[in-house]
Amino acid sequence: MRQRVVILTRQTAKQVFVQRYGSEGQTKFAMAQSLRGRADFAKAEVEDSAQSRAVARIRQALPSEVKLAEIDRGMVAQFLFEPHDLVVAVGQDGLVANVGKYLDGQPIAGVNPDPETIEGALLPFNVDTFVASLSDVLGDRRGVRFSHADRPSMQHAGHGAGRLQIRRLCAARRALVAAGRPDRRLRADDVPAPFRRHPDRARGRPAR
Repeated sequence: MRQRVVILTRQTAKQVFVQRYGSEGQTKFAMAQSLRGRADFAKAEVEDSAQSRAVARIRQALPSEVKLAEIDRGMVAQFLFEPHDLVVAVGQDGLVANVGKYLDGQPIAGVNPDPETIEGALLPFNVDTFVASLSDVLGDRRGVRFSHADRPSMQHAGHGAGRLQIRRLCAARRALVAAGRPDRRLRADDVPAPFRRHPDRARGRPAR
């Protein structure tokens, strides 16, 4: 059983707005001066509420014997992940792809806090399905794991190759979701043919 859950989130648009204007009241006043500003703040409030509710539900559902850490995406590079961690990324696909670079075999469970507004190819769970499956996820009986072969390598392959690898992962996850198997671990043959790496290119030779 996993000994610690690390909940990973990123700053919501509302949090960014409030930091910019100094307080929530000032933010509402400033953004209310235009139709676009009001619409942007209303959308940001929905996003912020969905993420907050999701994190609160996950936090409350954890068994008492499981430790909890909560980090922002900006802390990932400095955070010390432990071998028995379960990383729960609550947000969008980018969180899953980003944290995968810093893990060494720990499982990642991608949780979509608001499926109505977020299309998450790398997010096999919504909040309800994650909480219902929590015991299985903690026991490594269900989850999404990025091994060394799965995760995008920005440092060694370059940013362009890393983005291509993320596209391959997203395409593979969409294919699994469409096939009704969203929780199965990704394999190389899950990647749709148009996104597969050509064997000659993989060896550094030009494709025929």
